[in-house]
Amino acid sequence: MDVLNTVEAMEPVLPRPVYVVGAFVFGMIGHIVFRRGRKTERPLSSATGAQRDESRKQG
Repeated sequence: MDVLNTVEAMEPVLPRPVYVVGAFVFGMIGHIVFRRGRKTERPLSSATGAQRDESRKQG
């Protein structure tokens, strides 16, 4: 009975299932995008507008 009372007392602290699923999906999308960005030879412009300077390319 003590465990049940403890779980009921923690109910407002425990995250909702939708929150857990959303965090998982958000993390997976971020991981996939990160891996794709690492694999591309010439990444697209970033949101900051910073681009690679091709004139500095060595070799």
